[in-house]
Amino acid sequence: MRNSAARARSLALRIEGECWIGTYEVHGDAAEGELISPPFVVTDPYLHFLVGGGADRVRTYVAVFVSGVEVFRAAGHDAEALERRCVDLRPYLGKQAEIRVVDRSRQPWGHINADGFCWDQHAF
Repeated sequence: MRNSAARARSLALRIEGECWIGTYEVHGDAAEGELISPPFVVTDPYLHFLVGGGADRVRTYVAVFVSGVEVFRAAGHDAEALERRCVDLRPYLGKQAEIRVVDRSRQPWGHINADGFCWDQHAF
C-alpha cells in the first residue's frame, strides 16, 4: 500500500490490519501459485478468516487441511470485497493442520484474496 491506487484497492477489499494476501496485485490474473502455512496444532474450536476474489472453488480458494486431509474450502464471489468465513474445527482439536491459499487460474477472476485469520471460542 505505497500508492493511492493500492490504498483505494485496500479500502474496496475491506481488509483488516496492514497486510493481506492477494494473488492479483503484481501480475494480475496471470499469476498462479500456492501459499501453505507452517503446520500448527488446532487449539481453538473455530477459525475465522476473510476471503474474496474469484469464485472458482476448484482453482482459486482457501483450504484448511487437518492431518493431511482437506476439511474446508472457500472461494470468493467474483468480487474483490472480502467476506467472513468460519471453520468449525471442534472435531480436530489437538490435531495438526495447515492453511493453503491456492491460485491455479489465469482466467478472468482467476485470483484469490485472504486476510484476518484468527482463532475463536465461538462461531460468528
